[in-house]
Amino acid sequence: MNKPDIQHYINNFRRLLSPYLKLDFNLRATVYPTKEGAIIEFEFRKDQPTIDEFKEEENEIYDQLIKIQQRTFGGKKGMKFSGTNMALEPSKILIIKDNNLKEWTSSKAEEDVHKLLNPQNK
Repeated sequence: MNKPDIQHYINNFRRLLSPYLKLDFNLRATVYPTKEGAIIEFEFRKDQPTIDEFKEEENEIYDQLIKIQQRTFGGKKGMKFSGTNMALEPSKILIIKDNNLKEWTSSKAEEDVHKLLNPQNK
């Protein structure tokens, strides 16, 4: 995945979600890129600077998923993800996106924030 496209998405997602967070909270992004797409792990942080960290690229999403402490997605080799997959855990948001550039646009960030805030209106 192309780092500028991922960074563009992160910046927009954070900008759109920030008004709904407490003033002293922000989102720290850790990006796990792959040839298939990327995983973004947004962690809620209090009174800490906003930081974006990019890990080394791997071939498959599975190869990155097993590195992340999470309970939502199983760890089965061969799992395939398409489009956007989101999970809300107690202190973080996990987003898995495929490498289709339509998934990384400003309008997609807006749609993803809307889905996160209004899960009943899928």
